[in-house]
Amino acid sequence: MKPSYYHGLVLISMVSLSLLLRFFYLDFRPIWLDESYTALFSLGQGFDAVPRNILLPVSAIHDIFTLRPSSCPEIAHRVATQDIHPPLFFCGLHYWLKGIAQFDVSLAWGLRSFSAILGVVSVIVLYALNRGAFSPMAGLMAAALMAVSPFHVDLSQEARHYTAPMLCVALALLGLVQIINNLGHQRIQLWIWIFWLLVNIIGLYTHYFFLIAVVAQIGTLLLWMLRHRSHLTFRHWTMAGLAIIALLSSYLPWLPIILDHMGRPETNWIALSRTSWVNYIPPIYQKLAGWIIMVVSFPVEQQPAWIAIPMGVLMVVFFGWLMKEAYGGLRQLRHDSRARTSAHILICFIGLVLLQFWVIIYVLGKDLSLAPRYNFVYYPAVCALLGATLVNHRSQEKWSINSSKLSRINIRFKSALPLLAGGISCIFVIFNLALTTPYNPENLADEIVPSSPPQLFLMPYQGDTEIALGLSLMWEISQRSNLQTTPLYWSFLPFSTPDPRPTASLDAVPLVPLPTATSVDLWLLGFRWLPKDFPDQIQGFNADQDTILCQAKPDTWSSATLPHQQYGCEPVS
Repeated sequence: MKPSYYHGLVLISMVSLSLLLRFFYLDFRPIWLDESYTALFSLGQGFDAVPRNILLPVSAIHDIFTLRPSSCPEIAHRVATQDIHPPLFFCGLHYWLKGIAQFDVSLAWGLRSFSAILGVVSVIVLYALNRGAFSPMAGLMAAALMAVSPFHVDLSQEARHYTAPMLCVALALLGLVQIINNLGHQRIQLWIWIFWLLVNIIGLYTHYFFLIAVVAQIGTLLLWMLRHRSHLTFRHWTMAGLAIIALLSSYLPWLPIILDHMGRPETNWIALSRTSWVNYIPPIYQKLAGWIIMVVSFPVEQQPAWIAIPMGVLMVVFFGWLMKEAYGGLRQLRHDSRARTSAHILICFIGLVLLQFWVIIYVLGKDLSLAPRYNFVYYPAVCALLGATLVNHRSQEKWSINSSKLSRINIRFKSALPLLAGGISCIFVIFNLALTTPYNPENLADEIVPSSPPQLFLMPYQGDTEIALGLSLMWEISQRSNLQTTPLYWSFLPFSTPDPRPTASLDAVPLVPLPTATSVDLWLLGFRWLPKDFPDQIQGFNADQDTILCQAKPDTWSSATLPHQQYGCEPVS
């Protein structure tokens, strides 16, 4: 078999594998809190489409999660006023949903398939990046690592804007490496600069944290140019300066909005507590955990200790071995001038991104380590560098040891082990056993007993976060076929008092027109509430103005999905 044919066959296999892992059981996991935001905006809706302070059947969620054709400026306006993200991803997903509307697919599949496709394209782009920066084999290894990365598969199976900026990072690095290589040979290719500029502009309007990647790219470019300034001319500096000015200027129209978003209360959840020096320690090991799940992720969340501890230890040991192998390959890259330059670019980029992360965490007080998904900013660079080092290390081993059959088997096993560990991890991720869905609405839906009395869900809210969470719960409950015969109703009840205990709050809500003798099960859902926040009794009235008294049921408080308490409601004679 010709090497080129074999190479192409392996690449097609890696792309096919990435496609399979990202689309396999794509709608298995429930739509969760963050995906509710995505659903609303990408469907052309907004939070103003959600009825408040009235009772509505749970089935009304299908009217809320219905595609309403909109223009990108309309979507951008809703996102700017009701969310804290740039609009481009939501616009792209909206047009994607309009394009597939003729096909009979589930809402979850439709929302997530856009991210999944972008994830597959990222694998192809990473191959191109490493092929040009290092070698064709390094391209294959990087593509394979991303194809079976549990981190990348998890984000690709979410209807969120992470694979889109990740793709932009990979494309931007592809352009940056070529730009620096051209500068090293005293060349300027205008189309490469334009490509790099456009990709970064798209990334900036896809996710705010892409700005971190932009700063790291500019820093990497300027540091390289300063180091090699004796070989550069005024023309080179002018081109770089114009590109940087154009890039930063492109963000000026959105600057007032991003400044407004930075002060919104929705960002408070990542605030770093400064009450004690102990609070400065978790970001360190949380960041380490984020690096580990880039390559391996076994069931450790919501698992008994006898499973979680061995799995956690196994992940740490594997990660340590992989870093040892990568370091060995990194030392060998210095012998090839092209590979050395490319490695320096990626290392500098990663270092500048991490430096910004630590500044944001410890200086600005925003703990980005709480959400490993934010590592999307530099993950393509990590994957590219890891692929190059592992391939180079294996090549050196082939030349440095005897070519016995046992030795060849050992080398192949070492090459396959990261891919095997990643593939197994992906299966765990797909079936929600690793990197589990937060605020999983399945937990609450499982507690509802079929053919029970009418169920009334009351969710007090102070902001859009509670509404988005409630929408995900409504959607999951509406999908349960075993609950179709049970009357189910939902109400979002606003409150703004410092004490979030809605005692007797039902008197302001027109309850369902139940017959006088009908009993009701009421579920009071409190986002981040404590047991003491739930009243023992709630009094309300039905549509006939009959008094209904709701008494808390013993031992029914639970914190699954979100804190909730079940009440039994009976008419007062």
